[in-house]
Amino acid sequence: MEAKELRIGNFINNGEFGIGTISSIDFDNIELKVTSNEEFTETALLAESTGIQLTEEWLIKFGFIKDEYQAEECGEGVGDLYILNNFMICKKENSFYNYIEIDGDKFYSFCSTELTSVHKLQNLFYAITTTELTYEMES
Repeated sequence: MEAKELRIGNFINNGEFGIGTISSIDFDNIELKVTSNEEFTETALLAESTGIQLTEEWLIKFGFIKDEYQAEECGEGVGDLYILNNFMICKKENSFYNYIEIDGDKFYSFCSTELTSVHKLQNLFYAITTTELTYEMES
């Protein structure tokens, strides 16, 4: 994982401190806001940090709603469709993709960008909607 693919507010996993939210970034280090028994901020090495694998649990945490009815319309191999404010994610063959609908009348659609980690989903969601994708971490 490189600093250039991260944004302030991204969730990542650090081997020493656990899951946290990035509060600042430089080339080798990140400031990581960690919420456990008590909230604290630590400087963590970027090299010791990894992306968090995107799962259905994370989609639900962010507020996505599973839409089984529309998933049937998406095409062969699509198992589930998750929707948040017209932003759609489809699960196809155990991978998550950004789902794009073009010309709703004709229902041309395809699964485009594969999303493997939480921070990549956060970045794409922001790029398309200009809204941060976040949730309140439990203490």
